[in-house]
Amino acid sequence: MERRAFLKNLTKIAPVEGEKPIMEEEPTNTGLNKFTGTWDKRKVAHLLRRATYGFKFSDLETLEKEGLDKTIELLFRNLPLTDLPLNYDYADDPNVPLGQTWVNEKKGIDNNTSNYQFRSIRAWRVGRTYSGELSIKEKMTTFWINHFGIADVDDGRFLWRYLNLLYDNFDGDFKKIIEEITINPSMLRFLDGRVNTRRSPNENFAREVLELFTIGKGPTAGPGDYTNYTEKDIFELAKVFTGWRDTNYRNAVNEGIEPVFTLGNHDTTTKQLSERFGNAKIASNGINEYKDAINVIFQQPEVSKFIARKLYRYFVYYKIDNSVEQNIIEPLAKMIRDDKYVLRRAIKTLLSSEHFYDAAIIGTMIKNPQDFMSHASVNLGLTIPGNYVAKYRYLYSSDLLHGRLEMSTFNLPSVAGWKAYYQEPTYYQGWINSVTLPLRTRITDTFHLRTAYSFGGLGVKIDGTVLLNSFKNPSDINEVLSNLNVLLFAKPFTDKQITSLKKLLSPKTGTDGEWSTTIKDWNTNPSTTNTTNVRMLMHDLLRTMSYMPEYQLS
Repeated sequence: MERRAFLKNLTKIAPVEGEKPIMEEEPTNTGLNKFTGTWDKRKVAHLLRRATYGFKFSDLETLEKEGLDKTIELLFRNLPLTDLPLNYDYADDPNVPLGQTWVNEKKGIDNNTSNYQFRSIRAWRVGRTYSGELSIKEKMTTFWINHFGIADVDDGRFLWRYLNLLYDNFDGDFKKIIEEITINPSMLRFLDGRVNTRRSPNENFAREVLELFTIGKGPTAGPGDYTNYTEKDIFELAKVFTGWRDTNYRNAVNEGIEPVFTLGNHDTTTKQLSERFGNAKIASNGINEYKDAINVIFQQPEVSKFIARKLYRYFVYYKIDNSVEQNIIEPLAKMIRDDKYVLRRAIKTLLSSEHFYDAAIIGTMIKNPQDFMSHASVNLGLTIPGNYVAKYRYLYSSDLLHGRLEMSTFNLPSVAGWKAYYQEPTYYQGWINSVTLPLRTRITDTFHLRTAYSFGGLGVKIDGTVLLNSFKNPSDINEVLSNLNVLLFAKPFTDKQITSLKKLLSPKTGTDGEWSTTIKDWNTNPSTTNTTNVRMLMHDLLRTMSYMPEYQLS
């Protein structure tokens, strides 16, 4: 189905006059050749939409001048996390005062009290996506959250350790991340590693290591045989991972949450893998045995192809046909193997390729809920006034909205992640349905109220006059619409769409001169009346733009 037709079927909102369907295009078979075309604001915006959680128009101007190579290097800076989750509303914590971070606290909080840490880390994570930071770090952290999905972990200290593992390795050593996630307290709880013992091996984690984390099933080859591994391999690896447990979950008395290995609970027999792993044997090696098993798994070339396909679907497009497999996935996988599973160069190469900037790739994704809300907030300059308490409450409410839009950060629907990244054949279309699309519309309607909307007394708003002043020539209606188009939309407006949108800025005569006069009058006499008039026109324009089906695309 055509992307726009798909969206129209789900909404009663009338599109802007002049729309015509965008047909699915096939990208040019350019492989991973480096992009050498014109580096303009639209190309910058495409990269930033896919690799960051939002940007300003001034960022497009700056990075257009910097060029592709410098922009890529900028995105891959390992910026420190200078702000940390705060105790913003729980005055009864005896160890962490209000306004201070709790992440270094060694003890948890009592089970009988409200877990403010859990609320705090959820709000903090949304704040990171609203930061406007020009770095791929946040987007890659979300990639890993989806890859190593967890749920039902309600201890903030556990989540902070899990999140830090992903931040610290955002573009790094895939094999190292697998090793560390294996004994991460959150994963030990979620996939029952803590109850995996030699007397009762639990296969949950071993199954997901093979199916979802490293190599994938592949086509079914026979009973209990999935091409890349067998049920026997799952059983043997389950024994490898025995003996580990987490400590002090939601415990307000004892200190520390380090994972513990107990040799007496570990299966010390030699583990025999199937022919899928060359009949490898994993000898008893105590606390380091799980690393030996991971070494065996990573000797299989299919691991590099598996992670290359996930990166491609995350950053580029869901469709992987024979051409993409041969010209993109296989060379990308070889690069990953050559770099000993450090992903940095492979991701840079993908985001610098001609294929990534192909016209058939730009505007092919439906924004996930986090992208949808962060782009609406960051790109348009949403302001959140007030102290840290008010801001955290607003950010926590935003995370609740993410959940209603089916992308809750710390409660993924399954260990497989969010369906939009793996569910055939719909993939990204899964973000939009009869429940989530009307909610998206209500959210943008709220953002574009004619006056600031009140959140518990907090005046949260997008001020169109501030946005206008970020443009060099706000009195030129064509420049204003062009700038907003590249800032908010992946594809150019049609001529008929431009004509229709101009009527919103020049409602009396529909002429370019009317808008020019309105802005000149405002600049000459920035009275309350003139400022309000310009602000209202901009709010009506931005609200109408948010109704357009293309607004949902990245």
